[in-house]
Amino acid sequence: MIAALSKFRDSLKAPKTAEPDTSPAPVAKSRSSRKIDKFDPATARAGIENLSEANIQFQGDPENQVIVFDLDETLLAGDKHPIDKKREAQINAMSDRHVETVPKDHPLNKRGEDIKYVLRPGAKELLEYLNSRGYKMIACTRNYTDRGESICEHDPVLSKYISGCLGRSDLESDLNKDFKKYPKHCDNIGIWKKFKGFLHTTFVYTPKYLWLKFKSLFNKSSIRFNPEVGKLGKYPLNMLELLKAKGNTKLEGLQAPRFLVDNSDKRETRDMKQSGDWAYINSNVDKNGDGKETAFYALDECPKQMLTDPDTQEQKEGYEWVKKVITGIEQGWRAQYQEMTGKAPA
Repeated sequence: MIAALSKFRDSLKAPKTAEPDTSPAPVAKSRSSRKIDKFDPATARAGIENLSEANIQFQGDPENQVIVFDLDETLLAGDKHPIDKKREAQINAMSDRHVETVPKDHPLNKRGEDIKYVLRPGAKELLEYLNSRGYKMIACTRNYTDRGESICEHDPVLSKYISGCLGRSDLESDLNKDFKKYPKHCDNIGIWKKFKGFLHTTFVYTPKYLWLKFKSLFNKSSIRFNPEVGKLGKYPLNMLELLKAKGNTKLEGLQAPRFLVDNSDKRETRDMKQSGDWAYINSNVDKNGDGKETAFYALDECPKQMLTDPDTQEQKEGYEWVKKVITGIEQGWRAQYQEMTGKAPA
């Protein structure tokens, strides 16, 4: 098994390929079990049609079982770059994605208009794979709560695999500011950091926000005031409690999440270091070969990589971002934290 694991690790370094394929990369199980299984998406879809209802036993470390996913620019797109008719036609012409619409009369949609979005290519395979191994997933967004909830309820993939959704109102709630109960909350910062945050918000962020808000009158982008320091922090360890406060007890009894998969690299890396008791996985990849990892937008190409199945030695393609996320998860949050920060968690 150790040899197989070594082969799997080596395969992650394999070169990119431009050949299109929708098959996800085979990935190892959790770090604690050290068993590597071959992932056959056809079997997963046809043989286990109701994975979300199946009594799947999680074999890994319970600390790593619940995974928090950001929505916009991580699992889906359509917010920062609104989808008009022209863009919708361009997106639907691509072979690996299509535009979905939450109607304005959807009971959870309070926007007063249709919500158009695109599920990121590979998201179905990623969530399906994790669910088949016993992982549980929740969504957390700084976007409007009703937007996230309505998308997660409307989308057939997200509704099947996402056990609950938290949004802006949840992050603004008093429960997310309970620093006495959660002293390691990433928003629980000292006076000096608060002062620097105030200066940054006042003289850097606010002028930028006002300009983007003005532009949104014409491009219809969803622009919200999101101070980057000391507010609206995503703290995975209190999220099951935030869900419970909304009446969602689906994951009651499980250990609190320790993983956050997101695209907001600068902020989430800083917040992870501030807390020291959870790990961030960056979902961004270099999609055009310029050496820069960026968030996902609806018309972006989704690069793939080759890796070798450690059991069959068969070469398969999988989405690069999917492999990146699963690799981070399967090594456990502590190892991921150390890899991201260079030191062991607090």
